[in-house]
Amino acid sequence: MSIGTSTGTLLLRNDLSEITRLSQFIQHFCESHGFPADIVFNITLSLEELVVNTISYGYGEGGEHEFPVRLWVEDDSVCIQLEDSAAPFNTLDTPEFDVHRAMQQERIGGLGITLVKRLMDEFTYERTGDGRNVIRLRKRLSPASATS
Repeated sequence: MSIGTSTGTLLLRNDLSEITRLSQFIQHFCESHGFPADIVFNITLSLEELVVNTISYGYGEGGEHEFPVRLWVEDDSVCIQLEDSAAPFNTLDTPEFDVHRAMQQERIGGLGITLVKRLMDEFTYERTGDGRNVIRLRKRLSPASATS
């Protein structure tokens, strides 16, 4: 994914209070491009889930960290990149959430990642050589161009 000309970037701190700023940033970016409400909802829910996970579980050593979230429009899609220096965690390795198994094992984890996988049209993860997690998402704007 190459970054398009209409790009928005938000620098977040690893503090859960930042979720409000993230939501406002997404809302503003999406409204300025006239995206339909369902697209805005899918992007907001997906990014909030990923950012909460990063903040809650990625920085076990503590301290303040900053990480960027980028949104841009490319062709018929909204593209998103979340990049952090948190502990390595390949979200794509998270097994599909199974309600019945979770109830039997009293295990809840995995629901959010499963939602992101279902709400987005593309979801990639990369751990870079310099110790960064890079998640890229793509949401198609036109249902006709979406993959099944």
